[in-house]
Amino acid sequence: MIHRIEILPGANSALLLAPTGVAANNIGGATIHSALHVHTLSTIFTDLTGESLMQFQQSMQNIRYVIIDEMSMLGLNLLLKIDQRLRQAKPESADVQFDGLFVYLFGDFAQLPPVGDKPLYSTVYLNHHVQAKALYLSFKKAFILTSIMRQVGDDQIQFKHVLFHIANGCIDMDDYNLISTRFLENNYDLREIFNDSVHLMGKNVDIDEFNYRKLQDSNLPEKHNNATAASATQDEAQGLVSNLYLSVGTKVILRKNLWTDKGLCNGSIGIITDIIYKENSEVDSYYEAMPICILVEFEKYTGPTFIANSIPIVPLSDSKKNIACTRKQFSLAVAYAISIHRSQGVTLDKAVVNIGNSEFAVGLKYVAFSRFTYFNISRLIQINNKKAMVERCQEFINFEAMNRYLKRCELPIFMPQTCTLLFLFRTLW
Repeated sequence: MIHRIEILPGANSALLLAPTGVAANNIGGATIHSALHVHTLSTIFTDLTGESLMQFQQSMQNIRYVIIDEMSMLGLNLLLKIDQRLRQAKPESADVQFDGLFVYLFGDFAQLPPVGDKPLYSTVYLNHHVQAKALYLSFKKAFILTSIMRQVGDDQIQFKHVLFHIANGCIDMDDYNLISTRFLENNYDLREIFNDSVHLMGKNVDIDEFNYRKLQDSNLPEKHNNATAASATQDEAQGLVSNLYLSVGTKVILRKNLWTDKGLCNGSIGIITDIIYKENSEVDSYYEAMPICILVEFEKYTGPTFIANSIPIVPLSDSKKNIACTRKQFSLAVAYAISIHRSQGVTLDKAVVNIGNSEFAVGLKYVAFSRFTYFNISRLIQINNKKAMVERCQEFINFEAMNRYLKRCELPIFMPQTCTLLFLFRTLW
């Protein structure tokens, strides 16, 4: 697609974006945050000025197309900020939506919606969402891509049907019976195969408890400049946790985008190979000291390495604006268990899935189960509430609103478990 759309305007005329580092790395692009200089979780938009504005305008000088993947993660607030930032790229066309650029949205609305934002297809929104909703409704063409690239082969047809039913909220007993063949209680003889597998969980409290049990013995202390900083949440500290339990051999996940092009992005998985301390540290024990760096071997990193295929991760500091609070910590987290939200965009060979008693967000089961390439080598922990598996949470499903919009535009009806491609068409000249 990139080759075809760049024929007329020339090479490097397309900007590839995604909401997360993992998704950006999958398409060889950049995150929306880094490329457009917008804070994805903040509701406040700030214009670029001075040198920052000039550099941004230079980077956008040859761009004619903007391609955004994982559109289910886009919210109305973020879409509005994308429009506002793009209007700064070329001041002469700032009065046109998206600065007059061609915009393509790729994704699957059956997946998880954005965190802390209203989904693009939402029919319930506040007054400040009206402008963003108008932007979304300006996309006048949709193409449905029906080929599934992750689950391939005739032996996976039944699995694909199950995923389709999960996405549409029409799970039946045949689907449940197939999934139940992977329940823990039915596969005790296969437990050892999954000892090193990642655990996908729905709730952070379950993730923290599981990871804590794995690593109770080695606690790396964080550094704060006051009590307010020490009490800040992980989100308030830009992903830097308050207490970090790590040891050599620990499976970790990176919490910052450090070098997306080479695979060092938020969500990258690796193994700790060493923990380096400063010699003659003035503390009674190394456990009381902040290490100089942690050496990690990342699975999909393609850049230069330091020692034994590892790279050094150094502690980072984050400060809250308008408040004199600072937290210094490594941008890592234990990854024996990760959230289903964080797994979106990832392909897995096997994993242990624990959703919990209910589906608290649309797309939770669908994203968890669709991470696997083959159903016969993934294992699911039994869901405690059988009804939650058989009857999908209908109150969360809002595909009908999307279908009404597509009908109104005389476009193909949206079918979950497919990739939808939305175009914002503009005149080329």
